[in-house]
Amino acid sequence: MPQTARQIADDLRARITSGEFGAGARLPGEPALVQQYGVAKMTAGGALKLLIAEGIAYARPGSGTYVRDFQPIRRVATRVLRSPNRGYLPMSCATWLAG
Repeated sequence: MPQTARQIADDLRARITSGEFGAGARLPGEPALVQQYGVAKMTAGGALKLLIAEGIAYARPGSGTYVRDFQPIRRVATRVLRSPNRGYLPMSCATWLAG
């Protein structure tokens, strides 16, 4: 059953969280993911790119994709303030403008 890049990234993320892939560990490359999940090379690459975009992994050109040795900062929500002249602003912008 073919899977999406998001599903493969979720599986890899779970394996990282469980400790199967520790900090600095090399993640399976595109060819290994293609064989393991039965997907196209672009789908496998997309899964790795999702992990990189989330800050969970980083790429070394010509070497592979590796697990970062720290937990990424995840922003759950942004507090928004209403500015009388400028409409809605994120808290960080409103603080900057007030200062």
